[in-house]
Amino acid sequence: CSKFILMNSEGIPTACERDVFSLFTMFIFKYLSDLPSFISDPVINTSENTVIHIHCVAPIKFDGEEMYPYIIRSHAEDGKGVSLEVKYNRFGKVITTANLVDGGKMVAFLGELINVPQINRGCRTKIEQKVRNARSILYGWHGSKEVSPFGLHRVVAVGDWIDELEEISRLLGLDFEYEGRRWHHEL
Repeated sequence: CSKFILMNSEGIPTACERDVFSLFTMFIFKYLSDLPSFISDPVINTSENTVIHIHCVAPIKFDGEEMYPYIIRSHAEDGKGVSLEVKYNRFGKVITTANLVDGGKMVAFLGELINVPQINRGCRTKIEQKVRNARSILYGWHGSKEVSPFGLHRVVAVGDWIDELEEISRLLGLDFEYEGRRWHHEL
């Protein structure tokens, strides 16, 4: 995990678990923002209208500002190797969550970074994104395991990139779909 964290933090998109669709999405975010992004395993909390993004490969320079503090830990699932628990602490930022799914569709949604959950389950780094309608995101979830074993993954980036993702999708001949409701103009 540590090599992915360091490379992503230095502006070189890298994806673990051989997830080429997320890597493609990370390159798009790099092109748009010149900032690192990271793959997450989202957990949708419908009671709080949040999505908790969890993974062991979060960059330490997520928003292009100074490096975030971190704790060196083992990989969460097997206790081996090295991973970082990044302590994000600049809340209120708009973040875009997106990914290429089903081989020909880009899906995305927006929200606000509101919290870093402190629970010792799942991957090391966790961020919580406030969304307008988590239930709509959950029940409309896209990710075909027939095309990709990575139906769960999403890529998270700082900023509102919805319009740009829609335009890039159109240019590349991809379908584009908002997961949940489009609400970025209401932030």
